[in-house]
Amino acid sequence: MAAFTELPKGAKIELTLTADDPVSGLKAGSRVTAIWMGTRWQRPTTVWGRSIPRRRVHEPLDASRCTCGDEFADASEAERHAHGWVPAFSRVRFRYKTERGEPSARPLSGHEMRITPDGLTGRPTVACQCGWVYRTRWMGQPGPVARDHVRSVFRARMDANPQTA
Repeated sequence: MAAFTELPKGAKIELTLTADDPVSGLKAGSRVTAIWMGTRWQRPTTVWGRSIPRRRVHEPLDASRCTCGDEFADASEAERHAHGWVPAFSRVRFRYKTERGEPSARPLSGHEMRITPDGLTGRPTVACQCGWVYRTRWMGQPGPVARDHVRSVFRARMDANPQTA
């Protein structure tokens, strides 16, 4: 037979591996028996189909759980997980724009931040969706101020439901 498509569905095929497979422990040149299911894998035709899937979201729900599904024995383990997997724990970047053209950041769900001019004085203000506001005479770097707010949100989530022994 010249092609796989000519094989009947459910036929057994003997294949030769061209590379080592560390999972199964087979080496290149090993013969494997497979069952033909009637279709070949095809490359996705759209850009959306070829795009890399997004990363899992990591936000602590409380001292023992994360939104990614991981569960922790104690709060220090959860904090270590947050340090490693939550980018906003170490850096908040204002790289998006609102409808009015103001810089905004989305470090956590429910905590979208924007830099707006204060209504009375016109000085820059960092305002969070949760109601937290930071006003200063001179706004040098808004990222560290926003990062401190994100860390306080993490601490509040960790302390809200302490792990019981």
